[in-house]
Amino acid sequence: MRGPIRQKAANLLAWVYAVATVVAAFLWLSYRLVHHVPRVSWLELAFAILNIPVTASLVSVVGLGLITTGLLRRKRLALIVVLVF
Repeated sequence: MRGPIRQKAANLLAWVYAVATVVAAFLWLSYRLVHHVPRVSWLELAFAILNIPVTASLVSVVGLGLITTGLLRRKRLALIVVLVF
């Protein structure tokens, strides 16, 4: 009984981080193309509530991409990083 529940929770976590990666990439590109001074958007605040570090920086995009890749491949290290941070 626990197997399907754990699988659904793992899939949900991976998809949340995948969406966060896309949002971080969008924010970074939009700030780079429009040349605005970065300010906190409602998207960043929404992910801050979930304790996911989405910012308009390339470091955030790369970090979230690595974590998302690890979660999609079911790597234990990615889950530990998510739990610690």
